Amino acid sequence: MSFCPNCDSLLLPKKKGNKKVLYCRVCEVDFPFKAEQDYRIGHRREPEAKRTNAVVEDGGKRKISESDREAFEDYFQTTEDGSNPDS
Repeated sequence: MSFCPNCDSLLLPKKKGNKKVLYCRVCEVDFPFKAEQDYRIGHRREPEAKRTNAVVEDGGKRKISESDREAFEDYFQTTEDGSNPDS
């Protein structure tokens, strides 16, 4: 590892055109390599976006239509006061 002689920050390897240089982020100065085999320039791959499933919500309680309500009342044979007319 090499450090900047001006500010003592870490020098990072960087490609500049055809050649490789050491770059100081603080001073923004390029320095030549002393031993090129000590450094390797690589590129990180961006992680792929995670797949997610879409969730669809219909916004609340289901409402029963008036005709369905009447059909339920006829089926269960209820009256206004809740008593069963067959008993």
